[in-house]
Amino acid sequence: MYSSQAMLEAHEAIKLHPPDPSCKLETVIAAVMLWSDSTHLTSFGSASLWLIYLFLRNQSKYIHGKPSSFAAHHLAYIPKLSNTIQDFYRCVFGKPATAEMLTYCRQELMQAIWLLLMDDDFMHAYEFGVVIKCLDGISRRVFPQFFSYSADYPEKTLLSCIKFLDLLHEFELGVWKAVFTHLLHILYAYGEESIQRLNQRYQQVPTFGQGTIQHFSSNASAMKCLAARDFEDLLQCVMPVFEQLLPSPLNEMLLDLLFELTTWHGLAKLQLHTETTLGFLDTSTTHLGKCLQKFMSKTAKRFVTCDLPSEEAARGHCKARAAAKGGNTSSRANATGPSTGVKAQYFNFMTYKLHTLGDYVSAIRLFSTTDNNSTQLGKLEHRRVKHFYPRVKHKLPSKSKKGKAKVTDKRQCHTANNLSKDLPSIPFEASEPLAYSDPKAHYHIASSTRYFLNVQQWLGRHSEDRALEDFLPQLKDHLLARMLGHRYNGDETEFSAAEQAQIVFVNDCDHAPSFNSPQEMDFLWVRWFGHNPNNYQSGWNAKRLHRLGFIPADEPGTFGFLDPRQIIRGIHLIPAFVYGRTDELLPPSISRPLHENNEDWRFYYVNMFVDRDMFMRFRGGGVGHKSTRSATQIFRNDHDPLDCVAPGDNADSEEDEEASDSEEDEEASEGDEEGAAEGDEEGAAEGAIDEGIIDQDEDEVGESEMEEFGYGGLDQEEDDTDSDEDDSSSDNEDNDSDLDNDLGPEDGEDENEEELEGYGEL
Repeated sequence: MYSSQAMLEAHEAIKLHPPDPSCKLETVIAAVMLWSDSTHLTSFGSASLWLIYLFLRNQSKYIHGKPSSFAAHHLAYIPKLSNTIQDFYRCVFGKPATAEMLTYCRQELMQAIWLLLMDDDFMHAYEFGVVIKCLDGISRRVFPQFFSYSADYPEKTLLSCIKFLDLLHEFELGVWKAVFTHLLHILYAYGEESIQRLNQRYQQVPTFGQGTIQHFSSNASAMKCLAARDFEDLLQCVMPVFEQLLPSPLNEMLLDLLFELTTWHGLAKLQLHTETTLGFLDTSTTHLGKCLQKFMSKTAKRFVTCDLPSEEAARGHCKARAAAKGGNTSSRANATGPSTGVKAQYFNFMTYKLHTLGDYVSAIRLFSTTDNNSTQLGKLEHRRVKHFYPRVKHKLPSKSKKGKAKVTDKRQCHTANNLSKDLPSIPFEASEPLAYSDPKAHYHIASSTRYFLNVQQWLGRHSEDRALEDFLPQLKDHLLARMLGHRYNGDETEFSAAEQAQIVFVNDCDHAPSFNSPQEMDFLWVRWFGHNPNNYQSGWNAKRLHRLGFIPADEPGTFGFLDPRQIIRGIHLIPAFVYGRTDELLPPSISRPLHENNEDWRFYYVNMFVDRDMFMRFRGGGVGHKSTRSATQIFRNDHDPLDCVAPGDNADSEEDEEASDSEEDEEASEGDEEGAAEGDEEGAAEGAIDEGIIDQDEDEVGESEMEEFGYGGLDQEEDDTDSDEDDSSSDNEDNDSDLDNDLGPEDGEDENEEELEGYGEL
């Protein structure tokens, strides 16, 4: 934030027009950023607290993101209206206060708190500054300046309609939640067990990382007890879940909309922006507005959407409570009885949260990235407040409950110890805890020898497993190639049997006669994926996720070994639910977890929206990804045509004409397409089998696959890169110069900034 345009302009204004020209002290801006929100202190009960947090944006945002740094200052604790407000109001006015009057009282209470905070001393310091002796011993005149006030929308209305952007409430809990809810309305109207299939698919989405993608509940459509991070997970995994839940062409329009939603969300949450990424965000905003209007208008003509069962039940309970407060028994009976009418639901475009999406590009240019101002920081600070609450005196549990808890804990520990003694190795689903390691290390594998494996005995127990064919010769070949410094070419049978016999396994060490001391070598036994050859278009231009599938067991190169140093990072794979499972790719094998019942998913989708780093690796051009820039150039070339146009060019007029023509063609043939394309999931899976699920050349198991996706040359040694630089410098000179120009803040703003602030033609 301290390098943002708003901060620089405020500092320059103080220097050009100092309040006291006679003062020769250095002037400093204290960037004050405020958060206010109420929070529940317990999971049960009504204990709550309404706080105002203060952050100084002169510090780094990476310090503010850690609650352990204590960078948040608790400015005020706002009290609630007294429980005696109704008695006081009735005594003064002779009647109870209405709901509108109580809302007005809460607003005035909030304003009164701020009048106390902004007293005469603060206003004088705000205008003329205050002299502070800093830690370096130098006195400076500090000017506190308000830069942002982050709060949810109801609280913004209490503060003179503050409209500062907030990604958490405006998109994740606003636009995306509204779109997801309306999609559930459409699925309920469509029927065909689509809601049940959606819940089943979400439950089968695998987790990823340390809480990056958590396990979804068995009833995701109910949206019970979901926080903002849960809605974010629903969005990041949404495309494979909604695939073919609606008939064509609505299915294609829905996937386009979901792709634009995830793309906009990924771009808006970037913690480091360049002029290039801001151009991407501006283009994505335009595409999102068009896709949203197109899909909602088409579905409004096709389906009559009504309340969800949960919404209808909530409305009935609300009417019952209102009738109970009124004391009218007849109205209470009508409220609790069955509803005769059905309320239609339509997607509302006229909302504040939706129309703020067009302001994010200009706001990021002015105030820096969205993670500086999101209410997520304030909610993270709530954890520290909730830790204070148990310290107050509460009723202690009885001794019997304490003793029962101790017995239960001892019993659980005893059971866990017995299980650990009976297990000779780590279960398939479990993982061995890792010790503290160097954060700069490329990877870390537990060095404990507690869980060991006798390779010969293990292979003898699973001699019929197709996955273990030639396991030992391939492993020896892989290790020997690494020990001799040979470059990996995707072939595990490079050496003869005599050469492989020179390697003897003793625990974790590999011994060879040519080496004086044993070498400890780490390796991974992997099952390779192949790309899907069935004319499937994926990427940013096609607005589809990349699709992979396991190589069949009857083809060479199904399994292999890999040096962990060649791995960039793990990716999140989501099953392609529409194509189902199969047992034809591999017979029963220990390479699968037990819960998969010896079956594989036919295809997997690469979730490139799982986090910001993954998003920019597949988007290309990410800051800090310079070492893989040549490999990700294929993704940069795959961008939408509007992303490749410089700001200010009128290139979207041609696209609008093409889009209008395509819409007319779709409307003309919509009826025929919908009637002919309503195939079920089994038909789609059978078509994939007939065309050939996975295609893999016999002689190009690993190298061809790397070249296909543009990853050639990642495993070259440093000596090879020096000789290749001269050959490739002329080819990559233009691309590198363009990328380097995008990284500097000196580029300034675009000329037509007013056009960038619009939401696009709706």
